[in-house]
Amino acid sequence: MHEFSLAQTMLQTAIEVATENKAEKITQINLKFGRFALVMEDQFRFCIDILKDEQELTKNMEVKIDWEDGIINCHKCMYNGSADTSNEEELGFISSLKCPKCQSFDTRIIKGMETYIENISVD
Repeated sequence: MHEFSLAQTMLQTAIEVATENKAEKITQINLKFGRFALVMEDQFRFCIDILKDEQELTKNMEVKIDWEDGIINCHKCMYNGSADTSNEEELGFISSLKCPKCQSFDTRIIKGMETYIENISVD
């Protein structure tokens, strides 16, 4: 389950930044996930909730997640834009994203696989 290791890494990074800035507690962490990052939000929230309760610095921290749309490029018709992500099962097979313009599967992901901390609020 990569959600656990992702939660661990993001939480550890937030703790390091807060500690370097002599914060007494982290009140909120804002995260950005790309639609193609294959992160299951419920599983991620479960993991980060368990992990944050283990640290005094993060115990009451609020976790906000924003999702960014993915961008694909079609090698056949040169379309560059968003892909249809309404079929969640299709996202398990990233290499088979279909071009909405020409219906080709000869596409490449340009954006949407990222996961990062957008900002951290501390006291």
